[in-house]
Amino acid sequence: MDLEDWLGRHGLDRYTTIFRSNDISLDVLPDLTDADLKGLGLSLGDRRRMLRATHTLRSRDEGLSENSAAPFAYGEDLASGAPCAERRYLTVAFVDLVGSTALSTRLDAEDYRELIAVYESRIAAVIERVGGFVAQFLGDGVLAYFGYPQAHEDDPERAIHAGLESVAVVGGLEMVDGTALRIRVGIATGLVVVGDVLGSGPTQRRAVVLGQTPNLAARLQALAEPDSVVIADATHRLVGDLFECIDLGAVEVKGFVEPIRAYRVLGRGSVASRFEALHTKPPTLVGREEETALLLRRWERARGGEGSVVVLSGEAGIGKSRLVAAVMDGLGEKPYACLRYFCSPGHEDSPLLPVIAQLERMAGFVRGDPPGERLDKLQALLAPTSPRPEDLTLIADLLSLRPEDRDGSRLVSDQKRARTFEALMRWIERLSNRRPVLMVFEDVHWIDPSSLELLRLAVESAARLPLLLLITCRSEFKAPWTDQPHVEDVRLQRFNSREAAELARQITRGIALSDALVAEVVERTDGIPLFVEELTKALLETAASNTVSAVPLAAMTVPATLHASLMARLDRLDAATRITAQAGAVIGREFSYELLAAVADLDEGSLAAAVERLVDVGLAFRRGDGAELSYYFKHALVRDVAYGTLLREQRRRLHAAVACTLEETFPELAERTPELLAHHLTEAGEPAAAMRYWLEAGRRAAGRSADREAVSHLRSGLRALAGLPASIERDRAELDFQLAIGTPLIALSAWSDPAVAAAYERAGEICERLGETGRLVRTLFGLYSNRIVRGQTRMALDLAERCERAAAGGRDPVDRLLAHRAKGTALMQLGALDEARLEFEAIPALYVAERDGGLAAQCITDPCASGLSLLALVLWKLGYVDQARRTAAEGSRRAAELRHANTTGHLLCHAGAELAQFLRDESAARRYGEAARTLAAEHDMPMWRGYGLIACGWAAAEAGRLDEGVTCVRQGAAELDALGAVFHRPHHLCVLAEIHGRLGDPDTGLQILKTGYEEIARTDIHLFEAELHQLEGELRLRAQQPTGLVEACFTDALAIARRQQAKSSELRVATSLARLQREQGRRAEARGVLASVFGWFTEGFDTRDLIDARALLDEL
Repeated sequence: MDLEDWLGRHGLDRYTTIFRSNDISLDVLPDLTDADLKGLGLSLGDRRRMLRATHTLRSRDEGLSENSAAPFAYGEDLASGAPCAERRYLTVAFVDLVGSTALSTRLDAEDYRELIAVYESRIAAVIERVGGFVAQFLGDGVLAYFGYPQAHEDDPERAIHAGLESVAVVGGLEMVDGTALRIRVGIATGLVVVGDVLGSGPTQRRAVVLGQTPNLAARLQALAEPDSVVIADATHRLVGDLFECIDLGAVEVKGFVEPIRAYRVLGRGSVASRFEALHTKPPTLVGREEETALLLRRWERARGGEGSVVVLSGEAGIGKSRLVAAVMDGLGEKPYACLRYFCSPGHEDSPLLPVIAQLERMAGFVRGDPPGERLDKLQALLAPTSPRPEDLTLIADLLSLRPEDRDGSRLVSDQKRARTFEALMRWIERLSNRRPVLMVFEDVHWIDPSSLELLRLAVESAARLPLLLLITCRSEFKAPWTDQPHVEDVRLQRFNSREAAELARQITRGIALSDALVAEVVERTDGIPLFVEELTKALLETAASNTVSAVPLAAMTVPATLHASLMARLDRLDAATRITAQAGAVIGREFSYELLAAVADLDEGSLAAAVERLVDVGLAFRRGDGAELSYYFKHALVRDVAYGTLLREQRRRLHAAVACTLEETFPELAERTPELLAHHLTEAGEPAAAMRYWLEAGRRAAGRSADREAVSHLRSGLRALAGLPASIERDRAELDFQLAIGTPLIALSAWSDPAVAAAYERAGEICERLGETGRLVRTLFGLYSNRIVRGQTRMALDLAERCERAAAGGRDPVDRLLAHRAKGTALMQLGALDEARLEFEAIPALYVAERDGGLAAQCITDPCASGLSLLALVLWKLGYVDQARRTAAEGSRRAAELRHANTTGHLLCHAGAELAQFLRDESAARRYGEAARTLAAEHDMPMWRGYGLIACGWAAAEAGRLDEGVTCVRQGAAELDALGAVFHRPHHLCVLAEIHGRLGDPDTGLQILKTGYEEIARTDIHLFEAELHQLEGELRLRAQQPTGLVEACFTDALAIARRQQAKSSELRVATSLARLQREQGRRAEARGVLASVFGWFTEGFDTRDLIDARALLDEL
């Protein structure tokens, strides 16, 4: 078939000329993307037809090689009613007959054939009985899958049961000479691609599995001893302590680079509780306070003789068994009897198995006990309750301990069954007469009919016994007893965000998860405790250090421990509904019906029925109606599993279809949420097209202070860009991204974050290589910001001066504005206050609101508003108190107009809280500090939280709450230290040292000041140097040290303040020195020192500093 024939067959022959003129032949068609077709001039509808047709081209051998990837073809899937090839976690068992070659030489061929047929039928019967799938008979080997085509939440457990049972049933087969057959079993679990067709006609099976898992199962089988089962480490982790195993260590396995840890299975484990076997116990129970209190109250009633029944219900993983375990821990030391019955999957048709297992466990049966010894143990268990002889006989019979019942038949008649129930209930009643009884029946959604009948009798009897009966079940189980007055139904609800986060952090046990990562866990787990636990554990397994702050995409996939149970829900869907779930999963957790209809290859009726089926089975919720109709996956992890089943090529094509539809049909949505389109283009393998949308999404997010989202979008764009070939256009695009990402990175962590420096340094390299002088100032400003906050003040000044030189060579007033902002801040930190003032005062004249209003998103804070904020501090230091207040007010007004969170934070903390501290205004400092903390909480800005805490601590101390003040200041300083933000650390150390002095602990204050001096020497932050020396004098005075030392401190402080022209600091120091001299009788000197500086002031006479100085002068 040639190109023209193929196009004509699909009604697209009008494009033959266009395709040929672009050298497109039949073999190229499957590689064409939506963007390619759009470039060729195809309409949206024809692009969709073309992409749909090429989906099936590869699989129909129309001129393509045998190795072509399998397509995603909705139509074929629906026609066959079977799923196409897909990715999924699978447990694979490989069973092999020991010595089969020797057998084939010893036996007649026909006898050998019959033997193999019996062997295979026995193995197949075992596998199918536990829910496995026999994929292939390979000579004398059997390959079986657990988890395909129908997944179960306990597939690894089923596989091991099948292996153990296979050993037993094959061991019962004997040849003519009496020799027993023996087998080996290997089991492995892992990610595979499954579903390709094997065979044809009525024997056709979609059973081919690709991946290392089946190979590993076969290799482990070869390592096993005869009549043994060996499992891989991944399988062992999924079954926990359900089975007793011997660790074989890391073994060399042919074909695998790294050794594989393996285990030999001996049999069922000794841990009674399924929950305890599969889960580690956290230190404390999270949440469930009301439920715990209720159960403990019911227990106290039971101890008093008033029995009751509580049914704990809820969805899988909601924490029913965890609650029961916690309640049992809280029952105290008073004696009681505990009867625990555990139902389990796969045993719904095993009569009274939970009851039998409980009796055997309570009697102390051990594997290998002879029947006589077991009977003795049972008699010892029942003896304290003085059972009737008939009761002992019936219960022994139940446990197959009577000689005449060795064939294992149990409860052969209704009469015998009824008498056995009566015997069991009499034993429970007599046991409760001796001491209160806690009776627990877990997971009754898996209960067998006989055990259910016994449980009904227990429920009816509970009210008249000193007994508390706890029953756990999933929501779908309808308990038949809830209408009885002594029965309560407690439905466990999902955790709220706080509880889920608390559980995640508790599970880490010493490894710190970042707030962002905890938030991601909380969002994806939907408040289901088991999901929180397993996803957190999966993340910790990837951690290489004691702190996990970022997570690779692969680590955030669905944990293997949850995959099977979630996959089971999807496997119960029909083909159309499953396809709809997969298409919806590609769109996202929420998907509109209109968008789904545009990308899902289903007719209107099939699609409508499929989405409603998703709602009916509880996998999705419906929202809105009409044009606003959308659907929402009930669990984020269900969406992840549905998405994870798709092969890469299937995903790519569906993402391409979604991107195409968004651009053509929903342009307003693409415009409103560019990150959505960027995501689908990236996943569709279109990085060049995706980049501009990632950049736009990042800039928009940064503009509204959604900094975490901004960083995520921009990093996604950088990853997409990394896949493009080197070119000038690529470098220019990277420069855009590196300049854009610095700002939100700063907001999220601090200017001091090494990632900030890396971004701006990379931007600088690109600027130099491309000769991009136009953006050099922005790059230098970003580097300066990083250095100034890290305390590299001289380096920051050098960068500011480079900004100044670069700006002087250009015509952009914004560059000059940024240069003034950078240089002014560096000079301020160095203590060159008058020079800093000139730099800051030059900014407003260069700033044009209409042009420069977007600078805040590019420079972390608006350079004009934040420049005024720092100018206010400089003016106060210089002694212009009223000007400082007016400047702070003007900066705050501009910030309020911008409504930019980081700019607001800067003004609240510096022009607001810090200036209020300088002015000794306790109420204003507290107000600004609290506002900063609120802003930080709303926008996740730890730096402003740290400053806010320090301001609140200072205000608390001023109000006399000194201990609270120390706590807040230390906490705030610690947060800033964690960010590497040392911008005003000397001032914060002064605040802390002063509070310690007021607490009567001047020695600690002096030690803190020593740290402050070291900080000044290291960072060249001299802005608060005079304050350190003054405070040292005050603390030495409080410590009753020699006045000569005290005066020396004040003299040094006075010299520094005068050198810096810091009149407000000079006034404070002069006041302290004058008080000291007054106490020494040197009143004239005191007046001279204070009067000289007080006389300089022309404003600010309503401030406490000037009021105190005036009062002291009057006294002198």
